[in-house]
Parts: sequence; structure tokens; C-alpha cells
Amino acid sequence: MVADSTAAVAWAALIVSVLTFLLGLLAYFTTDRRVGKIEEERRAEEVEARAAAIVTVSLEKEQRAATSVAYFLVLENVGHAQARGVTLEFPSEESDLLLRTGEHLLPLDLAPGQRFRIPALIHSGTPLAVKVEVRWADSRGPRAATITLATV
Repeated sequence: MVADSTAAVAWAALIVSVLTFLLGLLAYFTTDRRVGKIEEERRAEEVEARAAAIVTVSLEKEQRAATSVAYFLVLENVGHAQARGVTLEFPSEESDLLLRTGEHLLPLDLAPGQRFRIPALIHSGTPLAVKVEVRWADSRGPRAATITLATV
């Protein structure tokens, strides 16, 4: 009788061990699948980011002489793809004066990392802050960004 109960306990321990092992395998492969899916999504996001052009615009001030200053609107593609047909639009009529001297230079294409300076006109009537909308196209389609520039 003792041998029977010892054998039953041994069988029960064996069954519990096998079930624990099988549950561990199930957890491992389920986790592995989830990690694989997350890595696949991350790779897809990286591929999409490489296909994106990101165009920024800033205002640069350049000292020319002791009393002379030149201003430039600087377009820069900080993305990983070509930006095609880059244009600028100023919602306010007063701010449109900024671009009067460089209007003929747009639209233009910007390679990744490329900067392009456009002469800008800043005068006493220019607002302290100017909104500018920059538009371009990349492999994902048309894109746009609105940026506020400080003119002082």
C-alpha cells in the first residue's frame, strides 16, 4: 500500500512537472511572437520615417557691415527623403513682405540635409512674430507645417 501511494505521488509530481514545462513553452512562444510583432512594427515605422521629408523654416540674421544687417529665410530638409515643390505661404499680408525679394526662387526641391537661404525683407513695420506655412511633397504625398518666426 505504501508503494502504491509512493507511485501515485511520483506520477502526480511527473504530471505537474510536464504541465509546468508545457505552460513554460507556451509562454515562451507567445512572448516570442509578441516581440516579433513589435519588432516588425518598429521596422515598418523606420522604413516610413526614411521615406519622409521634414522641412523647417527659420529666420537668420547676418551682420554685413558695422551698420548693415541682412536677413534670410532658411528652408532646411531635416528628414531622410527628397522634399519636392517646397513653397512658403504667409497667412498675413504684412508678413508676405518678408519674401518679396525671393519669391521667384520658389518652388524648389530640397535633398535630405540641404539648406536653402532666401533673402528676406525686415523693416520697422514687420510684425514681431510672423506665421509661415511651408508646403512640400515627399513619397508619402503632400505635407505642410505652420511655423511662427520671431523677427526681432
